Amino acid sequence: MAADGTVVRNSGVTFADRVDAGVYRISFDADITNCVYLGTAGQDGGLLSEDYHLYTSRTGSHTVNVQIFDEKNNPFDRSFDLGVFC
Repeated sequence: MAADGTVVRNSGVTFADRVDAGVYRISFDADITNCVYLGTAGQDGGLLSEDYHLYTSRTGSHTVNVQIFDEKNNPFDRSFDLGVFC
């Protein structure tokens, strides 16, 4: 997902949005209640030089939130990859 909330690649994503600075909500076309969510900084080229913290949480049977913070715990817009494994 791009830092502005645009989906770059997907499989089963029905909706994605940047809700607030550093906060993203991604919805899927299947029940993900018993799945595992793995988020990491995403980039297609260049070096990754920022310090950041990325957290995932399920907020419904079809939705995952991703929150990203910089090294000082300020919300931080950043592209990321999200894998949901069921």
